[in-house]
Amino acid sequence: MVTLTVVLLIKEPLSDLRQKLRDTQSVLGQAFKGDLQSFKGDIMKSFAEKGKMVDVVTLDRKENLGV
Repeated sequence: MVTLTVVLLIKEPLSDLRQKLRDTQSVLGQAFKGDLQSFKGDIMKSFAEKGKMVDVVTLDRKENLGV
């Protein structure tokens, strides 16, 4: 099991917070591939394609391999 806490700093007015949260959930669901650097790059690339700029800050990552 992997627990990953991510904070996205969206650099634009938050006038449409609901849509941004939907976008974030969609991107997070599609982006994680197990490699943290790749994950961060995928999130930033996905938002850039939608014309949004984000910083991705990872707070922690814990892995439990069930051993």
